[in-house]
Amino acid sequence: MKRTLSLLFVIVAALNSFGQETPVPVEATDPATVNRGTGIQRACSTTLDMNFIHPRKAKTQQEAFDLGFCLGLIKGVYENLNSKVDFCPANDGVPLRKTAELVVSFVAAHPDLKDKDSADIVRWALTDAFPCPSKDLGSDTHASAKP
Repeated sequence: MKRTLSLLFVIVAALNSFGQETPVPVEATDPATVNRGTGIQRACSTTLDMNFIHPRKAKTQQEAFDLGFCLGLIKGVYENLNSKVDFCPANDGVPLRKTAELVVSFVAAHPDLKDKDSADIVRWALTDAFPCPSKDLGSDTHASAKP
């Protein structure tokens, strides 16, 4: 009987702990700041650190959010670009790690992008790194997108 009560107590305590979330600062998840150059740069820097530089699990909700935001945005933009018109990577494509590195360095190299939409930044980073030989000069690239 004691064993059953102890087991029940552990199960109830575990279930209660899942419902209690540590609050994430408003500025961390506010779309006005997250979905901009500084937000995607931070998120992808965190993702690179957690997955490749110092592999580990997310320690905070912010790290988990950054990981999902970076990888989800990169994958979504990548899959919606035409890899024969918008950008021309090698036949085997561009790995997520390489794209995250491109995004981080692209924002660092272009401080004017800190307030631009993060999906546009991913697109510009890919088209800048992998231009197509016959690309139309009038297309929407970072060079033609003035703040």
